[in-house]
Amino acid sequence: MQAQLELDLDPPDLAVVETGFYHHPPQRPGFPYLTLNWRTGEHRMRQMPLPVSRIEWGLRQIFTRQSWQSEHWFISQNEFNRPDRQKVHLWSLGGCWVDIDLKSQVHDPKTQDRWRSAALFHCQSLGIPEPTLVIWSGHGLHVKWAFDGPLPAAALPRWNAVQRHLHDKMQSVGLPSDPQAIDASRILRIAGTFNNSVQVQVLHVGSAHDFDFFCEHVLPYSREDVRRFREDDKARHEATEARRQAWEQAGKTWAQWDANRAAAASFLRRATSFSPQEYAAREAAETLHHDRLQALRSIARSRGGIQPGQRNEWCWIVANSAAWGLGDPRNLYPEVVTLMREIAPSYTTAEARSSASSIYSRLKEGKDKLYKLKASTIIERLQITDDEARRHGLFDAGRQGHGTKNPGVMGLEKIHGLPFDQYVREVRRRFALGGQYSAGVRDEQGLTEARRRAAEASARSKVQSSEDKRSSARLMRAQGLSLRAIASELGVHHDTVREWCK
Repeated sequence: MQAQLELDLDPPDLAVVETGFYHHPPQRPGFPYLTLNWRTGEHRMRQMPLPVSRIEWGLRQIFTRQSWQSEHWFISQNEFNRPDRQKVHLWSLGGCWVDIDLKSQVHDPKTQDRWRSAALFHCQSLGIPEPTLVIWSGHGLHVKWAFDGPLPAAALPRWNAVQRHLHDKMQSVGLPSDPQAIDASRILRIAGTFNNSVQVQVLHVGSAHDFDFFCEHVLPYSREDVRRFREDDKARHEATEARRQAWEQAGKTWAQWDANRAAAASFLRRATSFSPQEYAAREAAETLHHDRLQALRSIARSRGGIQPGQRNEWCWIVANSAAWGLGDPRNLYPEVVTLMREIAPSYTTAEARSSASSIYSRLKEGKDKLYKLKASTIIERLQITDDEARRHGLFDAGRQGHGTKNPGVMGLEKIHGLPFDQYVREVRRRFALGGQYSAGVRDEQGLTEARRRAAEASARSKVQSSEDKRSSARLMRAQGLSLRAIASELGVHHDTVREWCK
């Protein structure tokens, strides 16, 4: 431990020598600043800003205090251009460090030497340059690498990267580096002072380091790698921007083409009559919604009318189905009011108009703006059972038409071997023929079977849940709980609990 003997000085001199490795008093007096921080026992930490030019005076003042041995003294590891230690006021960086919190309760020289040797060994095995200082903090180690000159604050991002890698490497070999102690505003204990009756000692002294040379050993990338990363990122960004612009231009071209096509189609519709396929598509859509409307009316009559709490939802869906058969939105409100008087006599005209207002707004823009609801959606929203839907023909609605916007159902051949632009035109032509207002084709038999399986699974789940609650009720009853207490716990009526516990 020859290095320790070189710093076997009186506490004031030891503090001055140790801080001199990473604080460099400038020629200009009164600037920049560091901070001395101290507390006594559990009292709040206090802070005193101090020009770096007066660092020796400030350190020696510590040891003139009568109670300095019972106080905890710290010093900022970097320097600042304002009399505080806010990172936004950082002026220069004096070195890097890790705080290895061993939480050691043993402080004899043998223990200190064992941990010092372990820190030096792991630095060597990890390829990290030899530390400038290894300090026993009282319960752990401060391992420091001082720079051969102050590093400007502009290097903070790279310095942060070095700090993170030093911390991660120490953690990787089992040395418990404190992640909260690696930021640029950190304060660490001053050599020669005490930490709960244990003196802060210097265990090892090495040489200072050039920052760039130090980075080459600690960071997994070089400055050249960083430049290459930036160039690659720039190239990727430029390529992405070029693709975005090309896509945007293609979208504008497509939109213009689509607008021209729509204008041409609109002109043809005004100039000529509809094609047979278009008539068939419109008939299929209207047939679907007419059948649905009749099925819903039949279900409502079988229920004796729609009760309060469901009327708004029924009115909205009935209005949507009715709107498909109307050519003029001005007829919608009287039709909906008439329908609602039939299926929900207590529903007022104002309520019906309010519920159908969104359908009215869409119908004014055209039938293609109306809602295209699936039968399963209607069944779910109106709480219709499968039996009701089957008996009243809701599942069979629209079967007279092709009932799809998929041209393949119309028996058209599959598209093979066309160039992309011809493929796009053919797909658009087929969809124009395919009944764009119709509902999708579904396997109703398969859907019915799936609902049946889901209902069986739900029933099994309810039975199992009931059996679990029955067992719990009997157990709690055996433990002496009252029927009402058990009912409150399980969320059931106390008569049910009485039946379970018989």
